[in-house]
Amino acid sequence: MRALFVVICSGGLTALIGCGKPAPPAAAVVPDAEPPPIPGGQTFESPVYKLWAKFPVGSRVVQRTTTENEDNKTEKTVTTISYTLKQKTDEFIVVESQATTTHYTGRVETNPASETKTRKMFSLPPGVKQPEPKKAEEGAENLTVAGKSYKATWTREKGFTEAGDSFTQTWSSDEVPGGLLRSVSKVPSKKATITVEVTEIAIP
Repeated sequence: MRALFVVICSGGLTALIGCGKPAPPAAAVVPDAEPPPIPGGQTFESPVYKLWAKFPVGSRVVQRTTTENEDNKTEKTVTTISYTLKQKTDEFIVVESQATTTHYTGRVETNPASETKTRKMFSLPPGVKQPEPKKAEEGAENLTVAGKSYKATWTREKGFTEAGDSFTQTWSSDEVPGGLLRSVSKVPSKKATITVEVTEIAIP
């Protein structure tokens, strides 16, 4: 998806048409007049909202991310993140996350909890079209996580990182809050493997 950048010039918002270019004269203000409609682009339902909103408030998922190197499998960094649905409306959801990382040196780092608000609907800027989905190898199979078997769909995709090509396989299911069951990413140039797996699921 193409990134959108907004540049604020020294002239403030009136100069958004272009830095260094004078803004056009303001339209006359008519008392009690309705503001002109703001043109909008394509509107979509957020997949994040959809994958959480079907579950009750209080639903919780714990994911464990393990990063290791093929040359030294004893040097593992493990991050555990707990996600909890704190609020749900017809317009948005609020998910709280809290992460704890155990570095391969033994140092443990615990981050404070934070909340993320995701709206149900979002719009692309006018004139911007939704990018075509990447072509990926895909299939279906049963996958057991957190002691339970789920009907999962999987995809295999090639991506790019600063270190070179990456190859990722992801398993997902709409029976789990957030959708993700497991993912395995490999970066051959770094001999690195990153595995994300759900270790706990709690639905009130």
